[in-house]
Amino acid sequence: MYFIRGNENYFIDEEVAKISNALQSQYGENFKVYLFSQQFNFEEVVDLISNTDIFSTNKLLIFKDLLWFNEKNAKVDKNLVDEFLYLISTAVSDSTIVFTNFQEKYAKTFKPSELYKFIEKNAKLIEVEKLSDRQIYAFVQKLIKSRGGTIDDFTLVELVSSLPNNLNLIENEITRLMLEKKEITPGMIANSNLSISSNISYAFSDAFIKFNSFSEIIKKLQEQLNYGIHPSQILAQIAQILSDCQRIYFLKKQAQSLDNIAKSLNLHIYRIKLLNSLLIKLEYSQVKRSLNELSKLDEDIKNDRIDGGLGLKIFLLNLINM
Repeated sequence: MYFIRGNENYFIDEEVAKISNALQSQYGENFKVYLFSQQFNFEEVVDLISNTDIFSTNKLLIFKDLLWFNEKNAKVDKNLVDEFLYLISTAVSDSTIVFTNFQEKYAKTFKPSELYKFIEKNAKLIEVEKLSDRQIYAFVQKLIKSRGGTIDDFTLVELVSSLPNNLNLIENEITRLMLEKKEITPGMIANSNLSISSNISYAFSDAFIKFNSFSEIIKKLQEQLNYGIHPSQILAQIAQILSDCQRIYFLKKQAQSLDNIAKSLNLHIYRIKLLNSLLIKLEYSQVKRSLNELSKLDEDIKNDRIDGGLGLKIFLLNLINM
């Protein structure tokens, strides 16, 4: 039994595919996959798990985002859940069971149920995470290259900034663009129906890194808050940017060029130049002081000593006025 959970469906699906492909290689034609979504026919599942058919078919049963995982779900039938718990704990050997759960961080509407806790304890747990701002560029560039395409650094930044941090959507958009042309250009992005503001996380990061307009930074911050992104996640974005600035400072002290720093940090040179520009604007002493302030603010937010949105706005206002 497997339990795959995290906040990136692309990687959840990827882990499911690995399990399925391994079983397919092992059993060949004597293998069948059954997929069940949030709600399913209980009797069908009982029959699949409890009985061995005459052909001894090996089965992979995949349960995606069951409503029963959330204790706050009013539709949960406790008796049925108890039966399901007994069923999966006594499953016959020709059945491999995979549970998946997409869960955004800091989701206040989710409380793990007894079923969730049982699976978490008894299944092989595989956890996946969304890519960070730093990782997403390398992922997109690698994906384009693997499909025989090309993209320059500037266009890569434009593309990533135009898309939400959702790898399935990113993959679909890259597929669409490359049907037009293998070399992705700024004009193709400009002429597409993408919306730069649709990626609110990147929009905020870009506004903060460029550090040109306080009103724009606050506007992009508010967009994230309105969208329901937890202040601690936004704080982590700022901390990552300032941490990168700090690393650039130390590498520059070693007389490394920006090109070498880009290689050392595995970041694109265009982003390194933006970060270096921010470092120059703020100066290292302010970067270091801001990182300490963010650490304290994060603790205050998590302990409900300050409203997260207000705390971030005060932090940014103080940073601008330094």
